Amino acid sequence: MKEVIELKLDEEIVAEKCQDVITELLRNVIDTALSKKFGASWFDMYKTDYNNQAREKNTKRKAEGKSQIPEIPDKVKSVKGLDFQACIKLFVFMYDKYASVIIEEYNLTESADEIKSITSKLRDFRNKLSHKNDTQFGKLTKNDCELAITYMKSLASFFPNVYDSKTNETYKSEICNIILEHNEINNTQPYFFSDFKEFNGISDEKLVMACTESLIKTAYVVVGQKKKLIFYSCNRDNDIQKILLAVYGKNTHQSAYQNGYSQVFTPPKEYYDSINKNKKKKSKLFYMIPVIILIIVLALIISGITGAVKSSNEEAKEASAEQSQRADMVNDIINEASRQVSEHQADSYENVTESTTSSTTTTTTKSSSNSSTNQIPDEFKTKFEASKPNWEEDLSVGETNLHSYVNNVSTMWDNVRGYSEDTSVATVGDDLIVTAKAKGVVKVLYVGEFMGEDRTYIIEYTVR
Repeated sequence: MKEVIELKLDEEIVAEKCQDVITELLRNVIDTALSKKFGASWFDMYKTDYNNQAREKNTKRKAEGKSQIPEIPDKVKSVKGLDFQACIKLFVFMYDKYASVIIEEYNLTESADEIKSITSKLRDFRNKLSHKNDTQFGKLTKNDCELAITYMKSLASFFPNVYDSKTNETYKSEICNIILEHNEINNTQPYFFSDFKEFNGISDEKLVMACTESLIKTAYVVVGQKKKLIFYSCNRDNDIQKILLAVYGKNTHQSAYQNGYSQVFTPPKEYYDSINKNKKKKSKLFYMIPVIILIIVLALIISGITGAVKSSNEEAKEASAEQSQRADMVNDIINEASRQVSEHQADSYENVTESTTSSTTTTTTKSSSNSSTNQIPDEFKTKFEASKPNWEEDLSVGETNLHSYVNNVSTMWDNVRGYSEDTSVATVGDDLIVTAKAKGVVKVLYVGEFMGEDRTYIIEYTVR
């Protein structure tokens, strides 16, 4: 009989990793809230209540021929003994007395229905995962795993400041890192160095050393009769810049950088014109000052020599009068020099002020063209301003984003709308897609109807 080895889906592996993190997160928040409410012995009370409820339901289920609900075993003495499914069941079956305490402790009253819905869906996912070969629960699909990952990420976002004591990271960031690593692996592709002109003239040895320094994997592949060097990347353009930096050090390749600026940003012509003008003014001033000083010094020397000769041949009165004339002459020279310096400084200041005013006017004109609008409706502004974001995302200028949670709740909520608090930083369209416009931080409010009430979700985007 041939042995069959079942390979797990990548998404299933990621879902199981996220599940482990969520289990630790739920144990943490459950113990924190219930210990505060009921004291250190809360778990014994909870286990008794849960098992009594399970027995009542099992009596009915047995009569209906349904499978039994497992009780919490006697050997489980604390919350650490609860697995993922047991933690989820606390929210699904024991809400009124226990889960509601957690919701209140973490100020999640307005999100209570969403959390109930998410935990219920995660319970169904766990049943499918645990009974993959049981037709009663249905076949586990890639889409089931992807949805579960999204739900677990969303659940973690309700507790953004709860830390894992083992890693000193938030559980939310741990799940994001798992998902990011998975996406990077799936999006990694091989690229030939020879396909990019930026690497022309650089030896394979230098390229391999640069990639090793930048933690970028390389390999040789045979094409025809030649070996060609490749590198693996999930962000090609970013890794190309890393490699160039490693090859050339801080002073990057001339084709990639000019005048100290990357090709992405080139200073305007007015910038260089201003620099050249200032250089000319400074040069002129540097030439004038030594000449003026030299004139003053020569005048003083000549005056001193003349005074000394005349004072030896003339009477004191005549010497005094002559000395006065010489002093007047020196003062005239000094005053004339001071006047020229002052005029030059005034001229320079006037030109600089004119340049600054022109620059300011240009900047103001540009700024006015980037109009900013706060789209948050008046009926939501007070709540919006008082609420912390449910999630945080980073974007680059020009990049678009449709958050997975928003994409999924749009199937549960009705009439979902998106509003940006600053459209000059980011806009949100009717399709709920956010587009980054300029660098800055902006919050986007999503509003939808769920179970007859308005629900909100806030994402803070940092545009870099």
